[in-house]
Amino acid sequence: MWRPILLMLCGTAFVAGARVLENSNRKSLDAEVRGIAMLRTRVDSVSALYSSATTAADSARFKKELDERINGVGRRQFHVPLREEMLAAWWTPTGTGTLLSVPGVLIMLVGLYVLRRTARAQRRD
Repeated sequence: MWRPILLMLCGTAFVAGARVLENSNRKSLDAEVRGIAMLRTRVDSVSALYSSATTAADSARFKKELDERINGVGRRQFHVPLREEMLAAWWTPTGTGTLLSVPGVLIMLVGLYVLRRTARAQRRD
């Protein structure tokens, strides 16, 4: 009697896991986008300092810092479109959410079938 319940729990875990992974990925992506926006404001402030530098030493120092910050923002921005695309395709027929949920639903249906069959066999006895 515990086997069909175990099957239904495993199927539920697959479906719930797909949903939890999607939420986790969305929160991570949102945090990354907020971080990039914060870095852009820092780039803007360093850019303003660079444009208002009065000495060559200050200008060189701000230029170096500005280049480093721009490269940092670029590195972080590189992965955002790929992650957005992955999340947009999450529930498509070949998406990760579907590939986790469909077997989960099938496992739950098998568990339900075995449970009903076991219940019928017990009623006959």
